[in-house]
Amino acid sequence: MADPLSIASSIVGILAAAGKITDILGPYISAVRETPRIAASVHSEVVGSRIILSALHGLLQTLSAASRSRTLLVPIDDLIAVFTNGVLIFSELESSITPICLDGADRIMGRMQWTRASGKLSDLLSRLQAFKQTTLLLLNILQCDSDREAAKAQDVLSNRVVTLLQNADMFRRLERLEDSFGVLGSIESKLLPHCGQALPDTLSNDLACHSTVTQSHHRVRPAPESPLNAARQRPSSTSFEFQPVLDESLPYRTAQDGLVGGSIRGSVTTASKASSVFSGISLSDVTVLSNVAIPVYPADISNAHHYQFMQPTSTKVYTARRPNRLTVGKWAQAVRRIARPRELRFDIQFEVPVLFLCSPRATTGPLTDQPVVLIDGSAQSLERSRVDLPASYVPPANGREVLRKEKSATRTESSGRASWVDLLSALQRLELDSQAWDRNEVAKRQILPETRVDGAHGGPTLAVALQRKPGTWSTLPSHFKRPAASTTWGHIIALAAWLGMYWTDMDRTRGCYRSQGNGYAIAGSEVANVGTVFTFQVLGRSRFEENRVAPVAGLRELCFGFVPTIFHAAADDECRHSSAGFPLPNFSSKAEVAGSLVALGCDAAAARMFTDDGVVSHVYPVIFEVTGMLAQSFHIQNSSFKRLPNPTPYRWDTRAFSLPLMLDAFASQIRSLSAGGSLSVVQRRLAQYSSDLQELSTPTRSKGAPSSAVAVLDRLHYVIEKLDGILKAKTPGFGDQTRPAAGKAADSDDQRRELVLLVLAVHVKGVLSGLNEHMAAAGIRPGSDWDGGNAVKDDDDETADPLAAEEEAFLWRDVRSAPPEIRQHTLIRLYFDVVRPKVVAEVRKTMSPDRGMQVASRAEDIWCTLVFRSICWLMLHDFHPMDVQIPKSDLYGSEVPVFIA
Repeated sequence: MADPLSIASSIVGILAAAGKITDILGPYISAVRETPRIAASVHSEVVGSRIILSALHGLLQTLSAASRSRTLLVPIDDLIAVFTNGVLIFSELESSITPICLDGADRIMGRMQWTRASGKLSDLLSRLQAFKQTTLLLLNILQCDSDREAAKAQDVLSNRVVTLLQNADMFRRLERLEDSFGVLGSIESKLLPHCGQALPDTLSNDLACHSTVTQSHHRVRPAPESPLNAARQRPSSTSFEFQPVLDESLPYRTAQDGLVGGSIRGSVTTASKASSVFSGISLSDVTVLSNVAIPVYPADISNAHHYQFMQPTSTKVYTARRPNRLTVGKWAQAVRRIARPRELRFDIQFEVPVLFLCSPRATTGPLTDQPVVLIDGSAQSLERSRVDLPASYVPPANGREVLRKEKSATRTESSGRASWVDLLSALQRLELDSQAWDRNEVAKRQILPETRVDGAHGGPTLAVALQRKPGTWSTLPSHFKRPAASTTWGHIIALAAWLGMYWTDMDRTRGCYRSQGNGYAIAGSEVANVGTVFTFQVLGRSRFEENRVAPVAGLRELCFGFVPTIFHAAADDECRHSSAGFPLPNFSSKAEVAGSLVALGCDAAAARMFTDDGVVSHVYPVIFEVTGMLAQSFHIQNSSFKRLPNPTPYRWDTRAFSLPLMLDAFASQIRSLSAGGSLSVVQRRLAQYSSDLQELSTPTRSKGAPSSAVAVLDRLHYVIEKLDGILKAKTPGFGDQTRPAAGKAADSDDQRRELVLLVLAVHVKGVLSGLNEHMAAAGIRPGSDWDGGNAVKDDDDETADPLAAEEEAFLWRDVRSAPPEIRQHTLIRLYFDVVRPKVVAEVRKTMSPDRGMQVASRAEDIWCTLVFRSICWLMLHDFHPMDVQIPKSDLYGSEVPVFIA
């Protein structure tokens, strides 16, 4: 049978139906001359009924504030009968009047239609008048000043209900009425508070112990057979297991027999009234009328669209809606049915995960009273996170993924399951597969003890975790058919990157969001009155090997376009925005790239090339070179993972160039400097590092993946750590080159950072100016005065020699047109022959005259270190070729909650 209607919903629906009728009849009566009297009478009665119902609805909404002496006078049976009758009346009335008023016939045909329907309408008018008078009696009982008047009104109401129930259809409806919303069990739970957690479906005769008004105000009506006893005889799937024993006990039967003989609330039942399951209950026994059903169903009325038919709380329906193993997996073990006695209903209690990223050593999360469960692929983690991997899942053998079987069965099995259950399974599988592959790769690596850096971290600094959040079905938004997991905007974006996905749509105007990749997808949309709801989808086969994102804390910044630099402190559990006034570079869009370069000290005209469609790539986008020069190392020592989220709006495609060839070119150029003079200590060390890397990566170069071996990655990790020490002037052994001479004050960290950023800024300016040479007219080249593509001559430029300028322009054009196998050598040669002298000269000119020569030599060392570090950093890290940054940096650290359905 379909869902029933509640008393509260019936009142609201009748008001809506009355409004519809007045909206139809009002204009019709005003427009038609000589309106039929029956039409005017119906309109008047409907308007009056609507006014009374509105007042009554306001009183019934606040039953807890009503006088108990008045609510005792209103039996629930009477309310059910009155409003059942009202729903049926307005259904018939609307279906009868609407065709006549909206038919559009002429005046004569209209009068004929009214005449033809006058018999039925007269009967409906009489019933409508009786309904209006009955609702007025209910209103008087609840709000009149005198108890005596209230008692008299109650007597009249009782007589009218008796008259109403002489209708056979109404009588049968009340007899067949069921406790669809669990009201009786909830009331009895208040009277028997010491019984167990499960509640019986029957109502104890102890209801009679409630206070009542004096018998003189009521007609005593004998009850030949207590409907409560009849209800008790009906089998109930929710009764106590010891109910039969309790029924046979002497004290229990004595108490029953004492109450069955007659009820002191004589107004509740009568021999002439139908005995429903609610007989014996008054309005004082309930506080929420939305839990009391009336015997009306959608098929019974023609205007069901005015009413909200609520889902009943019977055992059958709750079983269907109750989260189970098919819908929430092993999280179903926390689902239980609980009683809400004060609200006269049952509820479903469950637990859902709150997902977030944190340090692997974190002990606290968003929920202060719940333990943190790390998702690390261990047996304990699988148990605590309640993840049940598919039966078709086979753990990787020797680091190689085994083909999964029974794929179709797995897809069918997950049909109807909450998507966050699949998300948890994917997160656990990520850890299992990637750790097995990494162990296999590490076992094959060449042991290089000298590559270990003292104090270097040797494990992940970021992990996915969850906490269990209790929830109930009544608090679940109506849009959800299953419990939903939750997280925040800041974490859902990082979770997508964690699984190897990249964002393809971030349209906050339309409320559409999508991330995909590695066989998965996350789609989100805005839901009214709820917020943002995401759905996790499995689209195909996924891999977690070399493509696994490195589990490092910097991932949280990179996802939003921020790049932590070597001048920022190590990441912790808090979001980082700046360090000592030095902001995190934001490369999330071309405009942000330009702004960040200006903040780093770059020339504004050069930075505008990113926003004015200038040439910003040589063999790869220049912004990646800047990232490699300044970004922290995100590699975990003794680990094979190098994939990172791309923080820039440019693609990283290694098919058009080779970083190992660029390393060879750098090693060749740094050694060639010795031909023109002695190398500095720093330059000799750079030559040594580059030669070591060449030798280590040569055996794997023919395979096309020179940086895939763990030994190469560890060597790169070691070299970058040493280069960072040089840039920050903290590496021992380079005092004569990286620090002032003895007896002079050492550079402060800020001064050193200022010098490094100055060298970087001049380098970027020179590279961008050279790349955009083709945008200027002959003999005019873009330089420091380049503005939006309009070049001007620089009279003060020391390299204004036409032959030198022509040769330089040829070299820049050759970088972009050279074959791939020599393009890297051409670029590095141009860097050393053209860019390096300009950087040194510009830095010497910028600094004070007394420090010019000293700073110039140090600037050359810093420039060589930055270029070498950029190559090493890009070899140590990798980006997905389809991953580009979509502007969303304003969501960094956002704690706005989102749901995962």
